[in-house]
Amino acid sequence: MKKLLARFFAESIVCLHAITHPYSVLTHCLRAAGGRVLALGELVDDFHRQMLAADALAGAAVRRKVLARFLQRLFSIRGGSHILLNNVFMAPRIQLIGDFEDAVFIVVERDARDQFVARRAESPDATHETPADFAAMLTRGRARYRAACAGVAPAMLAGRRINLRFEDFLRNDGGVRERLLDQLGLARAGLVPDKSRFDPAISLKNVGIHAAQLAPAESEWIAAELGIYMP
Repeated sequence: MKKLLARFFAESIVCLHAITHPYSVLTHCLRAAGGRVLALGELVDDFHRQMLAADALAGAAVRRKVLARFLQRLFSIRGGSHILLNNVFMAPRIQLIGDFEDAVFIVVERDARDQFVARRAESPDATHETPADFAAMLTRGRARYRAACAGVAPAMLAGRRINLRFEDFLRNDGGVRERLLDQLGLARAGLVPDKSRFDPAISLKNVGIHAAQLAPAESEWIAAELGIYMP
């Protein structure tokens, strides 16, 4: 199984088979100048050596470190000083924070009423979900997140976790976005927003969508049962 896991990372994560896939790291390395394909090959070989070494085969904690280091090196192979992974981990995966070196986890929370409306509209599995169904799902997720946080050293959480509200980020209340850049050690000067990926004017339309799509009783029930944000 451990050999299969090593193979999975090489073939599926690096995409050695599906090289025409737009997310294939190999495809990007092939198109880039500067010998990145050779660097990728050395990275994969090194990963295999570490993953199949005696200490990794004997201990899951060692394997987690090897996997995390491999992913971070893989993400960096395309260049740049900072790598942003968008919506990759669900919040309860915060327990991985100890395995990733120099990584900051940004935990985004959204108005529960808008979450319910968006989930019902965007997820085929939630089309007929009731507010009670949603409340049970969100309660379970919040409990898993709290339990995961309880297993992380407080100092690590304080230094490498940023809590952010979706609505505050979009409205930029009090300069939230600028403060976030400062917390991440990113210079504000010279940063050119890419509106093809994020346009606040468009995204702001997703704030308060419950007002037009939920009955007042449903909206009030979710707010009373769950709270708009996690307590």
